[in-house]
Amino acid sequence: MKTHRVASLVVFLLITACAKPADEGSVAADAVPAAGEEPVERAAPVDFGRPELEGYERGIVEETERVVEAEGALAAASTPEGRAKAAQAKWEDATLPEGAEEAGIPEARYREVRAAIHRAFETMDYQGKIDGPMELDTALATPEMKGRLTEDPFGHLTPTAAAGLKGRLDRLVPLWIKYVRLTVASY
Repeated sequence: MKTHRVASLVVFLLITACAKPADEGSVAADAVPAAGEEPVERAAPVDFGRPELEGYERGIVEETERVVEAEGALAAASTPEGRAKAAQAKWEDATLPEGAEEAGIPEARYREVRAAIHRAFETMDYQGKIDGPMELDTALATPEMKGRLTEDPFGHLTPTAAAGLKGRLDRLVPLWIKYVRLTVASY
């Protein structure tokens, strides 16, 4: 089981390390498609307002609660199938739709807003601007990932969205950190 967690953590870190920043004409790193969907082309920064930030807050709290419930089910599972089902209940694919529902935002839009917010927080964490769980080994990082160490964490957002997010950092960053710590520990 420990080997599975280590292997899953390595996969998670590789996926995170391979993420590319959004630029003109490229597939936005913050446009996370649903399973089976093609990535969304984005030439413009992501925009969202107060209602979507409030929705994200409700959604990430819901997702975190689902992860905690899944951890309890995992601890109580007595069969390999039960453990597998509980472990899968912790995955983003399982929690994100419930987060979108709690947010009151269509799932595709919740994914977009959530991904943009998470990108900002990940970048801030890599830069040491927040005390989160993300780490970056610059010796192994791609040039694109090394670039995140110097980029504006809010550069992929419109000025309105960036200002709104900056105004809620004290509320949202701790929620994001809690969610990420729970989910990274589960892989």
